Amino acid sequence: VYRNMGLIALDAGDTDAACRNFRQALEQGFSARHGNEVEDLMRTHCGVKEMPKPMERDAPPPEPKERNAPGAPARHNAP
Repeated sequence: VYRNMGLIALDAGDTDAACRNFRQALEQGFSARHGNEVEDLMRTHCGVKEMPKPMERDAPPPEPKERNAPGAPARHNAP
């Protein structure tokens, strides 16, 4: 999304907005998933030599418990 928004801003002549969007794309891990295109765009249009590092992700959410109501009897669909 941020790469596309950056390209749109660049096409509209708004280099500052384009660079902000490219930076956001890199912080979201664009390069690891899709290659170095955004890094190349930042070097060319933003004058950046050192690329921002992807943000640290939090640990994955915990697995939900089998039941929401502790101590509730097991339910069956059988008649």
